[in-house]
Amino acid sequence: KKVLACDYVFVLHPGHLDLPLAWVLCKLGGMKLFFDTSISPYDTMFVGRTIAGRTTIKARAVKLIEGLLLRLPDKLFTDTAGMKDFIVSTFGIHRGKLFVLPLGANERVYTPAPGRTEKNKKIRVLFFGLYSPLHGAHHIMEAVKRLQDEKDLEFIMLGDGYLKDSLIEFKNKNKLKNVQFIGFMPEPELVKQIQKADILLGTFSNNPVFQRVVPNKVFAALACKKPLVTAKMPPLLEFFTHRKNIFFCNPEDAKSLADAIRTVAHNQPLRKRLAETGYNLFRAQFTTEQTGKILMHEIERI
Repeated sequence: KKVLACDYVFVLHPGHLDLPLAWVLCKLGGMKLFFDTSISPYDTMFVGRTIAGRTTIKARAVKLIEGLLLRLPDKLFTDTAGMKDFIVSTFGIHRGKLFVLPLGANERVYTPAPGRTEKNKKIRVLFFGLYSPLHGAHHIMEAVKRLQDEKDLEFIMLGDGYLKDSLIEFKNKNKLKNVQFIGFMPEPELVKQIQKADILLGTFSNNPVFQRVVPNKVFAALACKKPLVTAKMPPLLEFFTHRKNIFFCNPEDAKSLADAIRTVAHNQPLRKRLAETGYNLFRAQFTTEQTGKILMHEIERI
């Protein structure tokens, strides 16, 4: 009864299989159904990670089922224009059915903190996330190797994943003393690590998935007022400008990444500008209040 008393129903990821029931309830109660399609199972399994070829029976079945499910909601939302284009072209969804709702970050959780004040401190460069080809952690380690003689830099690798052992093996084989590995931790502790860092690292693979999405860590860095170095990808260009509020390097290019880290690390005015303008952009466009305004606008239009 409580469900039928509302006007709008939102199904979030991963809720594709919940859509039929939600659709029935909305039809019974005269409600409008919204669905978050920022992550596509077909895209993740068969385009981005190539679990199987796109022409296999399994891939075709997943694509067909996802396409049928996406026709049930009244409105679909995704986090970038690139992902919107993918949904339209891949599943034949009418463009007017979709709207872009940037991911953003919870500004009550991800907050700036005063910088560290220790004298002669090293510049701390932090990566957090999964150790997988999708995030390009192996490119980071190649860059760390190139920067091993930069005695004022220290790298923190925070996370886990099936490539962790190979990354640690790479560290030991090359006798890299400027990097340490830390396992996953609860979100409050993660935020503290971000606040302690001087530079944050994004993602560095050229995977098709990142041709369409903006990773969470991008908004987390901006919300915590930290300069971010990440690979230049189309969805990032929708929102960000090189050397103004983010620092780009070439994807899957350890030399370009190392050069970018060196440039940002050794240019304190640049680090300060990236942090401040990135934070100002986040406050203007990506807080829960700002994304909420976009959502309310779409609700009023339906």
